Amino acid sequence: MEQAVNSAPISLLTLTLSAGLAAAQPAGGSPSRVLLDLDFRATPIEVVSLSGSELRARDAEGRAVTLPRAHVLAILARQEGVRETPSQEDRVAPTAQPRVRLVDGQVFPGAPASEPAAPDSLRWEVPGWGPITIPLDRVASVSLSQLSAAERKPGAADRVLLTNGDTAEGFVAGIGGVIRIEGARDATTLPTDRARGVVFSNPDVPPAGTMIWLVSDVVAAVDTLTVDAAGVCSFVPVLGEKGTGPRTAPFASVRAVVFDSARVRALATVPWVNIGAAPGSTRRWTPPPVSGDPARAALFAADIELPGPMTVEWDIPQGARVLAGDAELPQACRVWGDCTLSIRAGDGTVLWEQRLTGEKPEGSFRLDLPQGLSRLKMIVDPGASGAVQDRVVLRAPVLLVDP
Repeated sequence: MEQAVNSAPISLLTLTLSAGLAAAQPAGGSPSRVLLDLDFRATPIEVVSLSGSELRARDAEGRAVTLPRAHVLAILARQEGVRETPSQEDRVAPTAQPRVRLVDGQVFPGAPASEPAAPDSLRWEVPGWGPITIPLDRVASVSLSQLSAAERKPGAADRVLLTNGDTAEGFVAGIGGVIRIEGARDATTLPTDRARGVVFSNPDVPPAGTMIWLVSDVVAAVDTLTVDAAGVCSFVPVLGEKGTGPRTAPFASVRAVVFDSARVRALATVPWVNIGAAPGSTRRWTPPPVSGDPARAALFAADIELPGPMTVEWDIPQGARVLAGDAELPQACRVWGDCTLSIRAGDGTVLWEQRLTGEKPEGSFRLDLPQGLSRLKMIVDPGASGAVQDRVVLRAPVLLVDP
């Protein structure tokens, strides 16, 4: 018998969004996926098939369920196990292969293609896909070796980061066997093997439409996406070459799909606007939050580390309706760690609060935000043991934004 899906606790959501180094399947035959509905409620499922009009699945009890596709916001792979903190991420992350990142968050590992690109375009060879053509005004960065998040931040001009530590600035007009840089007076070409990467001045734009995350680290906007009964996922990338058919991949290799990415905003992609000491803290200096790399996390929902007692504020997007995520004391802070995390509106109204200790180191939240809320505040207050080990990690905090 087919039935409607009943939502599960929101803590299931954050299991799926963790940016772990490898996807882990849940033990014991439990559903390997989590469905997010239009109200940001999470339900464990096993996908049977997905068409343009409906989702067929099995719930945690093995019963058949069918939902109109229009009622599904996202489908994510569950991940479990120990997760690193953002401050550990760069230390434990594997060396990244070259990749191009687009201004809307798309990511394509690979290398510059051997054939020349059209003017103002980049030809990029994606393993298993072949070459794609990307307009340079949509490129955020090209990492030929690993670049830090700080190095990838856009500036007033395009920048070529060289292997000898120097930087060349100007207007990057082409990347292939050489990098062409146009300055105010002349043009320069540099061999690509002399560069660590190129960072463009193009501003970020919000993602839109359907996006897919693969275990190969590809993050792509797609026009259509289906899953057949044999577990084969078919999709048409927005940046696909003309005349080529849909791409296919085992659905087991899909980390996440979001069908309306404009409605999902990871808190890690929202710049904080103010930090300060917590009301109960005597610390003279407050270190800033540490965010993981959104490009490594499904839905861009990287973790955020609050490294001690502090107050931090964000100006959140207009229309934000729900905030969901987990909070935890990391494993290394559970001997002396004892603090209270409160999530508040900008005027100080408490929306959620929980004490975190070694005995109870985790808490989950799914908050219906007050209408018209524009500022969000979080406070880490020290407990009886003072500030020692009072470090809180927000696991995959995500906002649901109404159009």
